Amino acid sequence: MDDLHAIYKRKFPILLRAGDRLRSLLKEVVAGIEDKKLVRVEFRDVRIKELSSIQRKVEKNGWGADEALCCCSDLIGARVVCNNIKDVYRFVELLKKDLSSPLDNIKVQDYIREPKEGGYRTLHVNFNLDLDAYRLKQDLVPCEVQIQSRLQDTWAILTHDDIYKQPELPEDLRARAKDLAEVLASADKIADDIRLRAMREVPSPAHPPDMRRVSAEGLVYSFKDVFGRSPHDYVVRLALNLCGRLHITTLEEFPKRLGRPEFRDSVAEAYRSILGMGIGNEDVFLAALYAVAEGDDKAIRWAEEEARHEWRQIEQSAMREMLSSLPDTLGDLIEELEDPRGEPDIETWADALGAIHACMICGETIVQPFSFAEAVVEHYGVSGADADNAHERVENAVRSSGVEIGGYEERNLCAYHSEQATKDD
Repeated sequence: MDDLHAIYKRKFPILLRAGDRLRSLLKEVVAGIEDKKLVRVEFRDVRIKELSSIQRKVEKNGWGADEALCCCSDLIGARVVCNNIKDVYRFVELLKKDLSSPLDNIKVQDYIREPKEGGYRTLHVNFNLDLDAYRLKQDLVPCEVQIQSRLQDTWAILTHDDIYKQPELPEDLRARAKDLAEVLASADKIADDIRLRAMREVPSPAHPPDMRRVSAEGLVYSFKDVFGRSPHDYVVRLALNLCGRLHITTLEEFPKRLGRPEFRDSVAEAYRSILGMGIGNEDVFLAALYAVAEGDDKAIRWAEEEARHEWRQIEQSAMREMLSSLPDTLGDLIEELEDPRGEPDIETWADALGAIHACMICGETIVQPFSFAEAVVEHYGVSGADADNAHERVENAVRSSGVEIGGYEERNLCAYHSEQATKDD
């Protein structure tokens, strides 16, 4: 096991980068979901498998130390929670597309259609993550993304600690956990039925309706005339409510606004400039109502705000995930920081706590020891002498950890470029 520990420690920086890459990839997939008003997805924890867990797998499977990190299929793991079962499968398709990887490199284990004996329902996607984007030219890193519905996540939360971590659990208790899984699976089906009803396309009238008044028929007809298909039921309801809020009483100008390619391109570009993704037809449709009520500039500002809102949602999900990776107590965190054998994920913690920035020249991540210690003290809610002691220990541990903390003369530069800048002076 000494060999495995040495290999794990040597490759841990690569695993940290793989975790960051997977986190960024999942954020891109979430940002690329089309029906953001109806589809809600958030990713939870991205974690590196602990050495003790890998050791158990080595003993179970008979792997050698040199092959353990390649054979462990969930070396980097992530969990994604979707509102509905339909969204779980849609997320998988988007993930496959963003991976840009041969299909034989992506393995899907569907425990939703074929649940495990105890009631576990989740979809696992396994693949090898290519780190060439970081120019490391290292081996591919095995990753596993677990994707489940919100109700399946609820079942896991309710049963994991109480059920699966208890040895020799009575069979009747296991049976009750399975019953709970069946009940929640039925609720998931109802949620999917509701989703399907909201996604039903509203038939367009055969002839142009009276556009002198606001009506569902007029909105549907305009949507299909521009986009070539009928809108979903929930979109029509949103549009009708928006007409009321904006005091729109006639749709006479609406088809002309929506039909202008220049208008649609301007709205799409405004959205893309914030989120980096294309805007859906549904949002362009709603933006045209703002244009009717208050002009094109208002429609463009609305599109930008929608994109900002979506990005905030994604960032908040990522922040919750990163904060969840912090140890439960301040004592545990300090113990990890001061353990000479450990590999604490200081960069991720510092990012979550807002104590990180990039070198102004090369972009390398720089952890700010003082700011990190301040944020840690605030996060754990300590004060007085305990806070002073914790602050000093945390700051010293970060400074001696080997992470990049910036130059002595210029904290906005990494150590290398700070030194170069000093020589130039």
